Amino acid sequence: MTGTELQEAIADHLFWWDLRPFTSDRDYERWQRERLQAADLHQLNLLAEARHRNPCEAEPDLAFYEFAAQPRIYPVLYSQRFDYYLTVGAAMLPRLDQSRLVLDFGCGLGILTTLYARQYPTVSFVGLDRSPGSIAVARERTAALGLKNLTFMALDPDRESFTGSYDTVVSSHSLFQSEQDPGLPSRSWDSFARAVDPAAQQAFEARTGLGRRLDWIVSLLAPAGRLLLFEKARHLGRRIGLQRALAGRGLACVDPSLPLHYLSVEEPTDDGPLFVLSRHGDHAAIYPWDESPERTDGDHHFICKGVAAESVWSRLPRRRVTRSLLFKPPGLSSGQLEWGRSDRLRYLSLARASGARGLWVGLPGPDDELDGSLFRSVASADTITSEHLQRLDELLAARGLEDDPSLVPLYENHTAAAQLLWSELPAKTRLKEYDSPLPAGRHLHIELGRTGDLSYLYCANTFDQRQLVLVESDRQSLLEQYFEELTSRTALSAPVSGHPTGPSR
Repeated sequence: MTGTELQEAIADHLFWWDLRPFTSDRDYERWQRERLQAADLHQLNLLAEARHRNPCEAEPDLAFYEFAAQPRIYPVLYSQRFDYYLTVGAAMLPRLDQSRLVLDFGCGLGILTTLYARQYPTVSFVGLDRSPGSIAVARERTAALGLKNLTFMALDPDRESFTGSYDTVVSSHSLFQSEQDPGLPSRSWDSFARAVDPAAQQAFEARTGLGRRLDWIVSLLAPAGRLLLFEKARHLGRRIGLQRALAGRGLACVDPSLPLHYLSVEEPTDDGPLFVLSRHGDHAAIYPWDESPERTDGDHHFICKGVAAESVWSRLPRRRVTRSLLFKPPGLSSGQLEWGRSDRLRYLSLARASGARGLWVGLPGPDDELDGSLFRSVASADTITSEHLQRLDELLAARGLEDDPSLVPLYENHTAAAQLLWSELPAKTRLKEYDSPLPAGRHLHIELGRTGDLSYLYCANTFDQRQLVLVESDRQSLLEQYFEELTSRTALSAPVSGHPTGPSR
């Protein structure tokens, strides 16, 4: 089955479940109001708030899923995760082809479990979840599909025992009881490394419920079995805590870990990664655990568009053009691309005859031009193609900043790349500095300074949040105001995760 055919098969399965794809929050919310009564929406919000207030308690979580399992509720609620099911289903299915007996731990309604059973009719599947209401729906839907290779059980692994031996265990968004826990703190605000601290690891596993659930799964895994694990562990502190929990139970990666990207309606979500695991020694190829921050191509780019792009381009200090190229692809507006340098930064400017503007500012690559595979491809081209422009337009649409030009900085970065750029700023002069040790290993550092003709503000903490902002020195007052706002707070300045409220499974 080709990738396109697989996607179509998964989409058909989701439509059979009465799920619908949406790319607009407005359209989804309108459909939600048409399908659900006001009392249902009110109750869902109350239950979701109770889960958020009590992330480590089982009762609010169970109450939410019991209510969500009602036939009039679940198609609406779970439609916001249509792309999640497409993405996770496509990643899991090819990895089940050698299985004989599969346990889906935390299967929920069985949306994905029934998909797996349909695609592999000669494989036996067992779906397990602690929500009796969800399991009742799963059984009814299984009967409607006529599946004979799939059974479901309602069981709470935190309170009940279960025996068996499965050559494959699948678990997706089911191990962490607490979605908000930031994980293990780093050694210091200027490092991403974690100390080896058994007490901190044990506390993390206990408060998130990870330890007891993982022990339960490992006890059900056949000696040469595989665990396909996909959790909300993209945040480095959670990922390292999860990886150390897996390694401590004798599990190792037998495939490279796979980060997954999907949309929750309009919200881009970076999730996972997907781990394919087995016990040490059961496979010839073992991939080492990676405790470094995730880096993506172009994660250091600051992107703006429209009048914001025009403003930043015109303000770049000592701007020097290194190359320019006119383009006029068939059927598209003509324009010009301009590559240039501004002190430590490199930029690419896009100006169309229609008046549309785009600007990318970032670090230099090995060739001393703006780094990133797309930009190297564009820079090496003699002719700008429609495909080049389409990819640039997609980046502008997804990440382009379009704020008030008077407030837009020359550069801003919120990724791990901010630490590298900050560390390499030449001739830094610190003007103000703030350090705040906080409970549970948290430490916040903020500094305001000068580097050449630029002013900068750098913010870092022991849970891997980084922010670097650069402005011209005559606009330093903007950073001074921001410095005062940040230092007036007594806790971390940004949330760990941007996951929308809704079902996790």
